[in-house]
Parts: sequence; structure tokens; C-alpha cells
Amino acid sequence: GSPSHRALDVAIIGAGVVGCAIAHRLTHFDLRVAIFEATSDVCGGASRANSGMAITGFDCAPGSLETELVRAASPRWEQLTEQLGVPFRRVGELVVALGEQDLPALQALAGQADAYGIDADLLTGEQARGLVPALASDVVAALHVPSEAIIDPIRLTIAYAESAVLNGAVLHRSTPVTGFRLSSGRISQVRTAQGDFSCGYVVNAAGLQADEISAAAGAEDFRMWARKGQFILLDRSYGRLVDKIIVAAPSEDTRGTLVIPTTGGGVLLGPTAVDDDDKSNLSHDTATLRGVLEGAGRLVPAVSSAPHIKYFTGARPASDCLYRIHRSEGVPNLVHAAAI
Repeated sequence: GSPSHRALDVAIIGAGVVGCAIAHRLTHFDLRVAIFEATSDVCGGASRANSGMAITGFDCAPGSLETELVRAASPRWEQLTEQLGVPFRRVGELVVALGEQDLPALQALAGQADAYGIDADLLTGEQARGLVPALASDVVAALHVPSEAIIDPIRLTIAYAESAVLNGAVLHRSTPVTGFRLSSGRISQVRTAQGDFSCGYVVNAAGLQADEISAAAGAEDFRMWARKGQFILLDRSYGRLVDKIIVAAPSEDTRGTLVIPTTGGGVLLGPTAVDDDDKSNLSHDTATLRGVLEGAGRLVPAVSSAPHIKYFTGARPASDCLYRIHRSEGVPNLVHAAAI
């Protein structure tokens, strides 16, 4: 269309779960909103390959923006997923102790959950196996957090996008943003392979590419890298064995492997966490996957011999500053929603 038809109030860069959620919210107002996605469809990046958990934040560090947002969001999932028609279940989580050495970590988590007002119960190994009989026999204790939940992350992202488009947003797929035109310090146009769009505000929800978008606008200088996570998806016959999220008590360096039921009835094992500067490498390797199986097998022995439907690798957007959610200091009409 002519330039006047292309005038946007808000241009959102990135149609992952964050960009689509922002579009969904902004279309509740009388605004002209467009979403620009580099890949051929919504949910093309980190949003499609993750653990599908909607967490309460009971194990998030106090005082961070992440913790504040997670805790504010958690009670609202039921209402949102019902409106959007997205599968969501509060299946609960068991954080298990595989020996006496893990008990202090469980007690610390129980205290933190209590301070946050999140329901959590310390159980004996026997009580934990009463809830999930497939648990390893050497589980000596567990912390049960009933309100931890699972969600379908792909259907959530698609539902946000559909809602936004039904409310008037325009979704441009296979449309990478190539640059910006600035006038008197503000972004006046978003440049794409499909032409230039004038806009009032730009939201940088570009996931792993958020640093490149910021640099192209001459805004904050930060670095994004991929935190690679390899997963194994098990057959649905194992979904009946594991109907709660199972995770080992945290150690100094890692949360370890999780055993996670999916809303589709399968079971996910994983993820690993390996930092990689190559944002596009989503390969998986046998040694890592064997480690995932061993880690999961220590929690639920039956899974180590289970038939696998598929393996996949996700790339979480890691950064030097997590939860970078703010208006740019240098470019006042650019808002970052990055490293989430």
C-alpha cells in the first residue's frame, strides 16, 4: 500500500510467545499493530522447543524481575488459557532428594515457597512414591508443589497470534527486519524485505536476534547467545507413569534433568544447558542424549528403556542481562522485551 496505509502505531519484531503476547494485549486498544517475523511462521524460534512448564516461581531467586513477573503471572494462567482455548494443567511438581545430602536444599526451597505464599509440602520417599509409583526407590524425600503447571507452548503462541490478528493486528511472516530509518533520534521507519513501514513505536521481541535489532537501531549494546537444550520425547504410554513434573534437588551448578508430562500425554526428558555463540546450530548428539536418559533414569528408572518418539534441541535466548524489559535510553520509541 501507499506510505499512509503503512503507518503503524506499534511495530513488534518477533512472533515468538513474547511478541505474540504483546500483540494480543495491544490489540485490546485502538492501535494499528503489526508483527514482523523473520521465519515462515509464528513460533519459529525458542518458543517452539522448550519444556512447556508454567511455573509458580517457588524456586526463583528473590528480588529479581523474573521472580516478580512469574509470581504475578502464575495465578492468572487458568483465566488466560480458558479465554484462548489452550491446554493447561496444574499437575504439580516433585523436587526429589536422592540422598541425605539433598535434604538441606529441599528445606531451603520449602522455606522460600512458604515466604512467597506458595503451597508446598515436604514428603517422605514413601509418600512421594504414593503419588508417583514409578519414582526411583532411592528417593528419600521430596518437596511437592501442587500448583506447578504444564502448558502447550506452541498452541499458546499461535493462540496469542490468532487473537491479535482477529483483533486487527497484521502478521508479516518471512519478513525479517533489515534496518531502521531514524529521524531526530527516534525510529521513523522499520525497513524490511517487503518494504518500509512508518511507525510510532517499535517493540524488540526478537529473541536470539534482539541484540542485532538493538544494534541496527543504534540503541543499547548487549549480547545474546543460545543456551542449547536437548530434549527426548517419550511415547504416550509413559504419560500414564509420570503425571507430575519430577526434578532432582538443585545442586550448585545445575537443576539437572527434568521428567515433564506434556499436555499431549507424552513425557519430555531434559533439557541440557550448553551455551553456544552459534545461534543457528540446533544439532543434537548421542553422548548428550545418553546423559539426559541417565539423569532421567535416576529419577524414574522406567524411562531409561522407553521408546523415544523424537529428539529435539531448543535454543533459549541467554544474555548478559536477563529480562531486559524497558524503553531504550538512546532511542525513546524503542521498547526492549528481550532475554526472557
